[in-house]
Amino acid sequence: MLSDPAINNQRHALAALAKIRPLDPVTARALVTRLAAGDAETAKILSGFGADAAAAVPVIADVVRRRGFRDNDLYAPVLASIGAPAVPTLMELLRYRVASAESEFATNTEEGWTARIVAARALGAMGETAKAALPVLKEALQTELRAEGAQAVRAAIR
Repeated sequence: MLSDPAINNQRHALAALAKIRPLDPVTARALVTRLAAGDAETAKILSGFGADAAAAVPVIADVVRRRGFRDNDLYAPVLASIGAPAVPTLMELLRYRVASAESEFATNTEEGWTARIVAARALGAMGETAKAALPVLKEALQTELRAEGAQAVRAAIR
């Protein structure tokens, strides 16, 4: 029903999915697909799951790595709402670098730096829950070449 052209049917399906606990990987993928399309309503639903949406974390991380800056404001709040189950993946995203044989500036490619910004914003929003990520945040502060990335990391450390 999520792919139904009728918006009301999609909303009913989303409302039903919001009641399933914990979120299974298939449903997580369907919701993240809608999130990747820029659906703010899906972001609210995923955020409402909290830690029960842990199955969505690797799917969101994959989308963040591939999509670059598009709709990046939707991902950090969802990941932050998941809390502790998302921390290890967010730590990986902070270290994410796009490999490029042609460029010594691979850390500045859009996919890499925006993934790190999403991770830093999510960890910063978690507060004490993300305490384990502090060493990785400090490391990111030393290696981030983009001003936007460094700013997001500094905010997360505070």
